[in-house]
Amino acid sequence: MTRKLSYCLYGVDPTKPLPDPVAVDRPRSFGIGGLFQWAEAVNQAGGHGIIFPHMSRDALEQFDIVHVNYTPRNSNYVLALRDVLGEHSDTKIVANVDFAVTLWNNIDPMILKSVLDKCDMVFHVEPIGAGILSDYLGRKVYTLPHPVDVGGIREHVAVRPTEEPVTISCQYHRYNDNWYPYFYALNALRSQYGIRTSLVNVSERSHAAPSIESLFDHIHHRYDYEVYLDLLSRMFINVDVTQDVVYGRGVVDAAALGIPTVGCANTYSMNIIFPELIVERSFDCSGIRDRVERLLTSPEFASDMSKLGVERCSYFSLGRSYNRLVLALERAELI
Repeated sequence: MTRKLSYCLYGVDPTKPLPDPVAVDRPRSFGIGGLFQWAEAVNQAGGHGIIFPHMSRDALEQFDIVHVNYTPRNSNYVLALRDVLGEHSDTKIVANVDFAVTLWNNIDPMILKSVLDKCDMVFHVEPIGAGILSDYLGRKVYTLPHPVDVGGIREHVAVRPTEEPVTISCQYHRYNDNWYPYFYALNALRSQYGIRTSLVNVSERSHAAPSIESLFDHIHHRYDYEVYLDLLSRMFINVDVTQDVVYGRGVVDAAALGIPTVGCANTYSMNIIFPELIVERSFDCSGIRDRVERLLTSPEFASDMSKLGVERCSYFSLGRSYNRLVLALERAELI
């Protein structure tokens, strides 16, 4: 039987104003993704999970786990927590590094190590980053992708209108402004099959924004999560390619909606959910086009990928994510 743990994410719930402690006693069960779903994963599968912005020893020691999201901006959180809890507290400080590998030029490695050495356990959301950190820190760093409420996402499944042209969503990644692989890969298919392309999650600060309006049929900026899911649910195929080494939570979102994704090998979730649709590099435009065309021309294959996506994305569900967290803590001999 999985152990029931109490948990707090030391941070601010982005859905609520501060600073009433009662107001943050439970996170919203849906509408915020990734990191903030750990508290709900604990609530559903473990003991008690909250998002908690206050620091006192008496308050913090009510929890088995205090979780900190490490970024250069909040590295002082870990140091302050360790100072409050002391070196031998039963409350364990767990940190994750919340940066994709190619953005690590924004992290001072000496500060990173000095901070993470104060943590009882460290994890990263995908295995390549975890491996680099493990080698550098000289300790086991676990791979624990952030939870996804796949059940909640399933409630947003929509019937795609058959009378409308097939629309393909192209996932924009703001850190590398990657609209161009989508255009070069899919432009020929637009005229050949009459499909429409939607570039989604476009940063309004994108330098390319003025020039891409004529290259895609639809441009969608970054919306609230549930609005985004409603938009995504009307797509036939999702294409999510990035040159970065990432977890790829958007792939899980699409899979839970029954939408096959064509993506890269460096996206962790692609390897688990859609290995049949992987291309090796984000610039493999012919490979992207071939996989999209197979989904367009083979209804049986597209249906199989849709069903497998719904089945396989459960790997990232709230319950299984909580179980992986508990297993990591057990292996680290912290519980």
